[in-house]
Amino acid sequence: MAKITSTAQAKFLKSVYDPVNFNGWYWVGAQFNKTTERLMWTETGEKVKSFRSLGILTWNTGDDDLNCLCYSSNNHDKGYYFKRACHHEHLILCESLHPVETSEIPNREEALVEIGRFYGKSYFGDNVIRVAKAV
Repeated sequence: MAKITSTAQAKFLKSVYDPVNFNGWYWVGAQFNKTTERLMWTETGEKVKSFRSLGILTWNTGDDDLNCLCYSSNNHDKGYYFKRACHHEHLILCESLHPVETSEIPNREEALVEIGRFYGKSYFGDNVIRVAKAV
């Protein structure tokens, strides 16, 4: 899953918004850490930063366990991060240091949609709605 750690990266993701191929809510690789009481990137253990152009909001669903982080590709007025309960279903925002050939994925219904490349990383949206895996 992707992690968004700089203003430049946040601006890149905002710039590649596409109403057909990159539109909606995407799980990213961060969850609430009960020990530190903060949202942390699961891959690195770093604190999730709120950038001026990438605010963290809470989507009020009545859930008590807002432990996962979602990225909204199209919510330009309100913010881009949303704390959500991990059991909700969304697409996944992926990042890779290596190019991914989506044409080689056997089941095309589950193919990734390439969003773009930024500072050596490739970004993809998963076409399958999934729940976030709680750590």
